[in-house]
Amino acid sequence: MKFNLKPNKLAIAVSSMALIILIAFASFKSGLSNGKLLNFQQFAEPKGPYLSIKNYGAIPNTGADETTAIQAAIDAAIKGNIKTVYFPAGKYMTKSINIAPGLSLWGYGVTLQLEPMQGRWARLFDTSVKNYTYNGNTDSAPLIIRGFTFDGNRLNQGPYKHHELEHQGLLFLNTDPKTHGRLTAQVFDAHFNNAVGDGLTTYRNVNAVIKNITANNVYRGGVQLDGGNNIVNIDGYTSTGDDEVTGLHSEPASDTFGPNIITVNNLNLQKNFTIQMLAGSKFTGKNIVAGSPWSVMSIEGSSVEISDSKLGGGNGDVKQANNIVRPSHVVFNNVDFYADDISNAPYQNMQHTIRVLMTDKWTSLQNQLLEFNNCRIHLPKSGKPAWKINAIYEPGEQKSMNNVINLTGVKYDNGFDTKKYPQTAYIISK
Repeated sequence: MKFNLKPNKLAIAVSSMALIILIAFASFKSGLSNGKLLNFQQFAEPKGPYLSIKNYGAIPNTGADETTAIQAAIDAAIKGNIKTVYFPAGKYMTKSINIAPGLSLWGYGVTLQLEPMQGRWARLFDTSVKNYTYNGNTDSAPLIIRGFTFDGNRLNQGPYKHHELEHQGLLFLNTDPKTHGRLTAQVFDAHFNNAVGDGLTTYRNVNAVIKNITANNVYRGGVQLDGGNNIVNIDGYTSTGDDEVTGLHSEPASDTFGPNIITVNNLNLQKNFTIQMLAGSKFTGKNIVAGSPWSVMSIEGSSVEISDSKLGGGNGDVKQANNIVRPSHVVFNNVDFYADDISNAPYQNMQHTIRVLMTDKWTSLQNQLLEFNNCRIHLPKSGKPAWKINAIYEPGEQKSMNNVINLTGVKYDNGFDTKKYPQTAYIISK
């Protein structure tokens, strides 16, 4: 059943379903998806009452701007209290589209591509525009987004390499800062590609469940966890990029509204895994594979715990090293740490698998705790003879501040002599 709020345009539901079934059967016959059976229900129309953007004149694969038609369909759904908006499969060119809680947007087989030259504030799906932004003091009805491929049309947006378009994004989740109720959001089976800013952003007062997503060639971050008072749970995220490094950034903004609680599982990130936590915040991660560079900052009163993971190597350069900065309470359990081979780097005289900074140029901190439990540290297999090679490097100036690194059951490879070093240490060198 579906609602046609424009009776002068008829949706041919039976024909659409027949075509989808034929495509699904052909996919089954050809053995797509690496021999795994596809979930054909994903490609069918949603069950229950829904509104189709086709009824409002949105036509895929034409190259024309479909923003007005898509926005009209979404506005009609909001006004008519129709929860599900269906996007027939195909590619739609759009500008920013405003969305709101209470909607379920169904987009399996759909690509939304941003029109060229849209400026720094354009977002394919945006919850931050007046009259669409949630402003309650209790959590909202869920906003559900399924199946979409978001394409930022990166090469046609103008210069961006110096953050000229840093606020442009693909999916932006946010609320009115004057209230404290959270926007409840669920994002499933989505792909974020070719963006000059961010892919998926949670900014302030968001309670998000994110499952089975990918990102490719997103300039700032495939997933950007900003702002404050957010609860975010991610399960299944893969990032890649042959031109832009794409990863996950938890990076609190200057106008935050409270701590963030972030839980992530099953991440496979080509590069750029950056965690920065404010006071009172908590990050828990499991089954994370991330290439270099990665960094963790846990400001006073926050905590970070990462388990059963593999983190790639750094080269000692402050811009590229595996940095752990101001670790108020950071714990690694059963984690493999890898160093990059940078034998040909002309400017290096040492290499660190892990670089620890208990303080920075702004603060001197006390009673910090960094723990490595049953971890494995893989030192570089090659390097220039004059190099100093460190498994964990911390300059050691902070001993008097009662800042401690605890090593329990840690193993090293490539000839590192663990007998020379205690299980609690500041500098561990080869």
